[in-house]
Amino acid sequence: MRTRNPFRYGSRVTGGAFFDRERIIRDVLELPAKICPAGRTLVVFDEFQEVESLGLGQQFERTMRSVIQNQPDIAYVFLGSKTHMLERMFASPSRPFYNSAQKIPLLAYHLASK
Repeated sequence: MRTRNPFRYGSRVTGGAFFDRERIIRDVLELPAKICPAGRTLVVFDEFQEVESLGLGQQFERTMRSVIQNQPDIAYVFLGSKTHMLERMFASPSRPFYNSAQKIPLLAYHLASK
């Protein structure tokens, strides 16, 4: 039995309105390039490991990666307090963000900047 992916097909909310979650996340992630088309832009995600708690599965991460990897003038920073979860997201070969970011411990960065 195949289960329905709520992220891909959308959801109904109170009042019967329908929205496509994948289209929404694509639109949001494409905003920085539209707002600052000619310059370098930095986007920071704090507590990024919480995307796992959204219950949307890895399709959410795949959608994010597909948009992000096509934005050469946008730099992304992924922060989080649960480093083991971030490590799993970025170091596991089975995950969409595998090897897509450089790990920089903030303590080491702080000490190096002095």
